[in-house]
Amino acid sequence: MAPRIFLLMSLIIFPLNTYALDKVQMKNGDVYRGEIIEQRFGEFVQIRFQNGNEKRLPEKDMESIKKEKTREIASEGQEEEVGDAAELAEQINNIVDQEEEVRDVSGNSTKSNTLLFGGAFPLGDFGSNQGGTDSKDGFAKQGFSLIYEGHYNFSSGLSWVVSGSISINELDTDTMENLSDLDVDISSGSYVSNWTLAGIRAENRLTPSLSLYGQVQAGLLISFFPNIALSLKTSPYTSVLQKTETSFALGYGLGGGIVINKLIIGIRLYGSSPDYTQTAESGSITGTPVTVNLPMTILQLMVGFSF
Repeated sequence: MAPRIFLLMSLIIFPLNTYALDKVQMKNGDVYRGEIIEQRFGEFVQIRFQNGNEKRLPEKDMESIKKEKTREIASEGQEEEVGDAAELAEQINNIVDQEEEVRDVSGNSTKSNTLLFGGAFPLGDFGSNQGGTDSKDGFAKQGFSLIYEGHYNFSSGLSWVVSGSISINELDTDTMENLSDLDVDISSGSYVSNWTLAGIRAENRLTPSLSLYGQVQAGLLISFFPNIALSLKTSPYTSVLQKTETSFALGYGLGGGIVINKLIIGIRLYGSSPDYTQTAESGSITGTPVTVNLPMTILQLMVGFSF
């Protein structure tokens, strides 16, 4: 019990003040603690140490800036009287240090999230509707997309980016009917593509409120091809239903944009080449499954916000 009583008495006799320090971590491993009195984004920070000296630190050499809580004994000039209490207070200081705010050298949070929404424009074969023998036309129409992204900064201006995106594009059945040699009625649903991607994002901060970014990703596409129902309008009035299984394929994503405070205006290009297994059914007759390759490329024009 004696050590605990001594601890309590020392904290009563020599109360602890709490104050905040800026902790600057350099890329070479050096650490500086003090008060940042000036910061110019993209250039340097000026830090003042507890002894009154100052130092200018180039931003390009900095890894991160952290705001710390620390504690010190309020009574000055009493080191000899404090004795073991000062040493104990230092141990307490090491235990109760807390990081209140973590940010990279450009002022961004080390973790951030983005929510984007906008148009999904099919490109290449995916949006083609010319038809023809051995065609890989997707007959996809303009649709819409929703994207969630998480960013995890690991260096100044660089971050890991993990995203989940869903795009919905309706099938152009009107054009399919017009291209058919038969008098048919075609009905269908929509393509639903889910993109789960990860990669690297680079951001260049032009001003404290304005920055440009670009990113490259790779990952998995889960694509749902719509079932297609075809019915002859004339005798023998046959109906055929084409069913397609869900496809899983590797995909890539390229993106870029501009950030204005919390507002984000971006562009994304997603691509993949999934294989689909399709089966035709007519009444009680089921055809032999066939595998077809239908490339998918989507251009997304997005707007959203970070949080």
